[in-house]
Amino acid sequence: MRDLNYDLKRLQAAHDDGSHGTRTVRSYALAQIADALHDLGFKGLKATGLRRKHVVALVKEWKRQGRSIGTMKNRTAHMRWWAERIGRPGVVPSNGELGIANREYVTNEDKSVVLDPEKLALVKDEHVVMALRMEAEFGLRREEAIKFTPSRDDRGDRIRLKGSTTKGGRPREVPVLKDSQRRLLDEARRLAGGGALIPPDRN
Repeated sequence: MRDLNYDLKRLQAAHDDGSHGTRTVRSYALAQIADALHDLGFKGLKATGLRRKHVVALVKEWKRQGRSIGTMKNRTAHMRWWAERIGRPGVVPSNGELGIANREYVTNEDKSVVLDPEKLALVKDEHVVMALRMEAEFGLRREEAIKFTPSRDDRGDRIRLKGSTTKGGRPREVPVLKDSQRRLLDEARRLAGGGALIPPDRN
């Protein structure tokens, strides 16, 4: 393993903040970044040696490869995490300074998913079925759904999601607006008892 990859592994072990999913994505992204820096000629680099020139070179290479704006923003966000942990937060310029444009959001595109009853019937674990139904009914992400704990998170007129399960680590609330949502929450409470929607034999 190259020095930088090893150093970044140690850095992540010392600062294991964020959800399990966030840490996994961060680890993969930082490994890719370390490999890219090596390929760009920055050999023998240590984690504490991160400089502005490294960030600029990476962004230039990503643009040459035709990487999407979202991908470049995500990767620079991971580099900011790296820079902050080594005490050099100013090393990574803003996206504007790096010439990374704003994302374009399409607000009139419906990305909702309707569960196929026949396919749902093929799922044997009732906890998994309930988590899938929660995703569809409330627009939850996968981790939010499986870690949803009805006895704690159901607030009657809304559900409250813990920051440890949400994207970005920020708690959020989703209003209960329909009778179908209320009925589903009551079902989830009966199924989960005092626990989450993780199957009992899993962690």
